Amino acid sequence: MHDLRHCFAIRAIRNGMTLYELSQVLGHKNAATVTARYADITPERVDKLISDIPAVELPVAVPEPGPTKEVRHRGTVIPIRPSGG
Repeated sequence: MHDLRHCFAIRAIRNGMTLYELSQVLGHKNAATVTARYADITPERVDKLISDIPAVELPVAVPEPGPTKEVRHRGTVIPIRPSGG
């Protein structure tokens, strides 16, 4: 849960929320709590941190070979694969 709050806080700062406003939203009685944790998180710093994260390549699903039929709908070709059941 704490990670979710932290993620929210960083996104809120990145979108222009002030540290005082963030402290109110997060329910802190003292804005110093938020200031101590997030004072160095500027939108520029967040952009830099995000750009430093390496890209993740996700696997791409490859369709199984087999007979297909095509249906045309408003100029779009829609491949239809028979169900295996």
